[in-house]
Amino acid sequence: MIEKVLQMDIDASRGIVLQRSDFDIIAMVASAIEVAQLNKTKTVEVELFADPGSILIKGDESHLKNVINNLLENAIKYAGPHVKIKVEIIGAKEHVQIHITDNGKGIAAEYHQQIFDMFFRYLRATYMM
Repeated sequence: MIEKVLQMDIDASRGIVLQRSDFDIIAMVASAIEVAQLNKTKTVEVELFADPGSILIKGDESHLKNVINNLLENAIKYAGPHVKIKVEIIGAKEHVQIHITDNGKGIAAEYHQQIFDMFFRYLRATYMM
C-alpha cells in the first residue's frame, strides 16, 4: 500500500509514464479474476462475458490490470458474505468497454462526484448497539 501511495506521488509530480504494448484485454481480465478468487474468504461467484472472445489493444497492461484488481478487490471486500460479480467486455471498432457490477450496497449518491479524487475513501460506518 505504501509503495502504491509513493508511486502515485511520483506519477503526480512527473506525470504518469505509460509502458504501452499490445495485449489481449480479455486474457488480462480473466487472469485478474483468477487472482481475486485465490484470496477470497467468502463465497465469490464471478461471471465473465466477452464479445468477441479475444480483443487485442495497445495500452499499459500493468496500470489497467491494477484498475481491474482494485475493482474486483473492492467488490469482494464490501459485499456481504455471498459475492456476485459480473464482468462484461465489449469490443467495438475504436474502443473497448468494461462493465463490472456486483451485489454490494454501493456508494451513496452524494459521494459520486468525489470517487475519482486522490485518496478519497468512502467508509460506510455500521455500529452495534
